Amino acid sequence: MAGSFDEYLQKVALPQVKELMSNVKPEVLWWDTPGRVMTPERAKSLHDLLTLDPGIIENNRLGGGFRGDTETPEG
Repeated sequence: MAGSFDEYLQKVALPQVKELMSNVKPEVLWWDTPGRVMTPERAKSLHDLLTLDPGIIENNRLGGGFRGDTETPEG
């Protein structure tokens, strides 16, 4: 998709995560975001969607200072 990362975040990533959280309702969510561009504001927009299931377990790779529940370092 041509365009800015913010456009991608708004038009693709946020709707997809919202759909996952609303329809699939996973117990675990493994983020794999591009850390260099994931600012606290960008990460918060995704992290806020986790309020749809407060018990979900997430890894530490959302970026933007969000620590997650478990570490998933690169091997």
